[in-house]
Amino acid sequence: MLFPSGGDVESRGGGRNNNNNNNNNNNNNNNAFAVLNEELRRDVLIASVSNADHLSETLEQAHKIATETDDAGETILKSLSQQKNRLLSARAAATSMERDMESSERKLRRMGYEKCVQKWMWHVVALCFIGALGTFVYFKITNPDSHHKNGHRLSDYKILETDEDTGKFV
Repeated sequence: MLFPSGGDVESRGGGRNNNNNNNNNNNNNNNAFAVLNEELRRDVLIASVSNADHLSETLEQAHKIATETDDAGETILKSLSQQKNRLLSARAAATSMERDMESSERKLRRMGYEKCVQKWMWHVVALCFIGALGTFVYFKITNPDSHHKNGHRLSDYKILETDEDTGKFV
């Protein structure tokens, strides 16, 4: 077979034997790439499995931490709930104590007023007694006959003495 340049196919290397050689070289090259490609795929798969194992461990640790955090959160919420109940109870007790204190304060104030009134009453009674006593003394001093009993003076009465032996009046 002749080509337009005048050479034949075999002289150009385009013969059948050369084609087979080229195909063999291509097949060898393709096989080498396939082997390399397969080894790369294996390495990538092994790396992916290793990475997946690492990610799985990381997820397990994250799940464990999340569970612990959840438990801690529940404990904190229970504690806060108990503290809230104690605060509400303390508030109710404080309100009750405040009412009792107000009532006690009113009673103490009333008792103070009563004590003041009693004190003033005692002062009035004492002043009345002093006035009555002063009036009595005044009339005794100003009226000389007022100290006589049955029209007799006290000096008219004889003071009796007792006899020591007999115990009779002398």
